[in-house]
Amino acid sequence: MKTFALVDENNVVLNVALFEDDQTPTDLGWSGWHETSVELTKNVAGPDFIFVPEADGYPSGLFYDPTSLTGWVLDANYEWQPPIPKPEGWSQEEIDAGIPVWGHPGMEAVYHEEKWYWDNATENWAEAGVYEGSLRIDQPQEEG
Repeated sequence: MKTFALVDENNVVLNVALFEDDQTPTDLGWSGWHETSVELTKNVAGPDFIFVPEADGYPSGLFYDPTSLTGWVLDANYEWQPPIPKPEGWSQEEIDAGIPVWGHPGMEAVYHEEKWYWDNATENWAEAGVYEGSLRIDQPQEEG
């Protein structure tokens, strides 16, 4: 099976479909379809992705995703970059120390990979709270 993307005259992906190896759009003589895979075209295309027919290192062209992130800029590698550098993630000290879960002193905190997310409303990074069920564990509970 091979994955192909149908691209319109503005190089926007309209559809993505799987085809048998011997029944691809190329074999059938259909125009506007381009094979897509991570190895071949940098990313597997999805609806509304942009197709770049001529890109260094990608003889078959490449696909990149549109962004809804305010202010981000597409770099020379076709990767979106934030207008403000992302702050550091969880420090090793935070991970080693753990943060107690509210109401459950002594339990180890669960850390997510990402501590920060892009907030379109403020056009800046915001610290992500870590939740487990209904318990917020991004701040220690004060003991009293």
